[in-house]
Amino acid sequence: MKVMLIQPPSGTEYMDSVYMYEPLGLEYLGAGLKEDGHEVLILDARLEPDHEGVFSSFQPDVVGLTGYTNHLNIVKNIAADLKKINPNAYIIVGGHHATM
Repeated sequence: MKVMLIQPPSGTEYMDSVYMYEPLGLEYLGAGLKEDGHEVLILDARLEPDHEGVFSSFQPDVVGLTGYTNHLNIVKNIAADLKKINPNAYIIVGGHHATM
């Protein structure tokens, strides 16, 4: 299975350049998925904002999005964008906000 994991941008102009951290949670998930034989692509949308282009090129079966509460609308918009491209792709949302 092809899996794309996305770290969304913060939506605040300077936040991603000041508080840039590694998407460690997605890296752990990706490593486990690879060990189970899946093809994984991690997209850090803070560095590469063209999530639609990467999605179209990679053509994943499943997309995992993560985020905090301040990412809520950003994550919803990314999911909607990707569903327009491929309505059959599964979109999974995790992270702090989804957990709470």
